[in-house]
Amino acid sequence: MSYNKAISSETDINNARVTGSKWRNQSSLLKSFIQVLDAMSTHLPSQVTSGSTHYFALDEESGKVKVNPYISSRLSSSDTVIGELSHSDIKDYREAVKGVLQNNELWDNTWEKSLTTFNSIGFGSAGRNNQAATTAITESLQAFACACRQAKGSKLEVGEFIDMVNEESDFAATATSAKQNTVIKNEYYDKFKSFVNLTDDGAEWAASSVYIANKVFSPYVSTGSYKFYRQDQYPTFKGNYKKMVKDIKASPLKREVSFVYDQSGMAEDKWNPADIMVVKKSYDSKKNYKATGESTLETDSRELKQTVKLIDDFKNLYEYNKWIHEQFEKKNIIPISLKKTQKADPHLEIIDMKDVSKLDSFVKMDVNVTSVDYKVDAQKCIINFEASGFPGAYLDARGFEESGKIADIQIQLQQTGSSANHGKVTLPVTYLITRFSRGTSYFQKLQQERRKCFGNTYAKGFFDYRQIRDDFASESLVLEHKNMYAEYIHKLSGGKHNKREVIRKVDTMLRTKSMLEIAKYIKNKVQSYEVGYLLDNNTLLTKQIKENILKSMYLYASSKGFYIFRDAKVKSYMQSSTYLKVGG
Repeated sequence: MSYNKAISSETDINNARVTGSKWRNQSSLLKSFIQVLDAMSTHLPSQVTSGSTHYFALDEESGKVKVNPYISSRLSSSDTVIGELSHSDIKDYREAVKGVLQNNELWDNTWEKSLTTFNSIGFGSAGRNNQAATTAITESLQAFACACRQAKGSKLEVGEFIDMVNEESDFAATATSAKQNTVIKNEYYDKFKSFVNLTDDGAEWAASSVYIANKVFSPYVSTGSYKFYRQDQYPTFKGNYKKMVKDIKASPLKREVSFVYDQSGMAEDKWNPADIMVVKKSYDSKKNYKATGESTLETDSRELKQTVKLIDDFKNLYEYNKWIHEQFEKKNIIPISLKKTQKADPHLEIIDMKDVSKLDSFVKMDVNVTSVDYKVDAQKCIINFEASGFPGAYLDARGFEESGKIADIQIQLQQTGSSANHGKVTLPVTYLITRFSRGTSYFQKLQQERRKCFGNTYAKGFFDYRQIRDDFASESLVLEHKNMYAEYIHKLSGGKHNKREVIRKVDTMLRTKSMLEIAKYIKNKVQSYEVGYLLDNNTLLTKQIKENILKSMYLYASSKGFYIFRDAKVKSYMQSSTYLKVGG
């Protein structure tokens, strides 16, 4: 359902484009309830009475509505006039609506079945945004919140910020001042209003933006006057990195470097995941980096040559990273990576990548797999592990592609007790890490198992999703291949996911699901279990090699760089730059 039409009056009901025989009763019920709410308006929260938000969000296809929390769960239960409606459960709310209408002699017995019109509690959705569009809005919203915090000059409150978003007169001057120091596309200011007021998580994102703005203000943004850029409005920051990567790919000094960069991509967000950029206004004209052509790489790494090796191709990027760190320390340029937070005092971490000396600490870092959970009832595998400074760590290996598409799984870094995602490792990168960490024998073992199950070896490395897609392209092919893949899944999981259970699942899916969905199910099982099998407590690889692989995956996922650990040494193919991580 798309709850994208705001309902604040009877006129809005009349203008709604709802078809179907039930709408007559539904609309009559809603109109009567609106009459009651209008009469009680002096007891309603200011968010409603000011007009900044609505009573309901309507899905015009079904005629059902989401009830605004400000006229339900967020009402004070102690208010003798309106407190009866203070419910978070929609069934309780329906009964309360009936009671209120009866008390006001507005209830019609024919409306009993129409009470289900009140479908849930929430703000609704101002149209459906894709993930990229939502990300653009939330990053821009954060930049504006930081500017509002600066313009106000004291702690920013969530309600104040929402009023600034809605251009309320009391905060118009502050909002205007903030806009002068917010560098985003102008179109987002109108989008903010619909996002914050008409989406279920809009208010949560507004609160998160405020909490982060307050957190970073001191000591990072209180030493002068700043401009707040969404990262796409400061294109040279990541653009410099992309150019350096392009140059390395074009003329690498060593073949292995070309191979690593071609296979991994070395995405800019793995180098620096900053979503917004804070730039001191006095430094704004100097924010674009200019290379000197000189390198300190050899000098800086001389003392650590026993444990650290940096590729020569890396020297230009190394100098750029040092420049970014220098500007960060001077508080001239502050890259900030954002994670949504529900805490007024959110977590803040400096990812300090000053120079080559940081790599020595990575060598000494301890990681250890504690358990591997082959999820029988889910299309994924969980690898739980210990890492110093990151308690409750686990890797969630599963498919992340959109509905109707098939692609390789990805491995997402997460932390127990936190809903924030801490970054991903792709399957091709995991293959590179394993191969360069002396884990090639693992893929030889996979080939042996494949020959037993399939009669051939298929492609090297992790199982190719395209092979699985082709093997499950029709019902006859599903019937031909299901037993072989079920046997393979059984072996990978050490018997935890029984062959018969896999076959039973596929047979069930054949009756109700498409061939693509069946292929995705098998793909997610096979690829995620292969990652689990790689890191599990077995004798396929030595404990040291497994720990080295895990360490590389962890550092890559958490945007600290691309490193390979061998013989108590770290080899850096890409070192991340300094940034501030806030939220989560």
